[in-house]
Amino acid sequence: MNWRIIFDEVSDAYLNMARDEAILRSRIDNNVPDTIRFYGWEKPSISLGYFQTADREIELENCIKCNIPVVRRITGGRAVFHEREITYSIIVSEENPFFSGTIKDAFFSVSRCFLYGLKLLGITGEITQKPTFKGKPKNPLCFNSVSWYEIAVSGRKIIGSAQTKKKGVILQQGSILLNFHPENMIRFFKFFEKSNEDMINALNQNITGIEKVLGHTIDPFTVRECLIQGFKKYCDGGFSLGELTYKERKIESELYENKYNNSHWNILGNRKWRMNIYDN
Repeated sequence: MNWRIIFDEVSDAYLNMARDEAILRSRIDNNVPDTIRFYGWEKPSISLGYFQTADREIELENCIKCNIPVVRRITGGRAVFHEREITYSIIVSEENPFFSGTIKDAFFSVSRCFLYGLKLLGITGEITQKPTFKGKPKNPLCFNSVSWYEIAVSGRKIIGSAQTKKKGVILQQGSILLNFHPENMIRFFKFFEKSNEDMINALNQNITGIEKVLGHTIDPFTVRECLIQGFKKYCDGGFSLGELTYKERKIESELYENKYNNSHWNILGNRKWRMNIYDN
């Protein structure tokens, strides 16, 4: 099995999600190979999980005042505040031996690769063995809970992921935190169980980033290269740098204009956009 690797620069929130879905649709149609993509965000942004209700989770007025884009993912999970991070997506056929087994097995396969990459950076992480959900009522943030086979360092979550599967193709998206400053994002989420000060303290206890662990800043390119080494270690097949095809860019453009740059999808979660043509 051959893999395509895409190293993208920063883009806006809506284009980032449109591109991931364009690759997914193209892989479903068997027009492109299994793909690993790394990218960033041009400004601080929030992505909502597929099933989340925006006005229950997000302080929308504050997002508008501070020009914080809110985009809805097609993967599940909770909300993520994207700031100082490397974001990844993996689009792979379930026929690839790397992703054989259950959904939990797929999470483990990816986490094992990332764990090796972190080791090359000098970071000793651990793969969580069972989910832990912190806070009642349910907290809107992805990084304030640990799910199956995610990666933590000294008990603090450092990589968070979410997944969906359509027509035999898996899309896994995730955030690899370089640094984490809860005070930058606290005003944009609804926390009912704690004051903002208590919530900041709790988030600092539960979450960390690569730069916090290392004690210095690091070039994202260096991190990406180390993470790819993990996939090369555990995945069969060759790896080659690539870019989007003409058809993928056309799909991306249509999704950007008609879906992701549209509040009916991002805020209201309008059902007509929920990829019904690809539902199993």
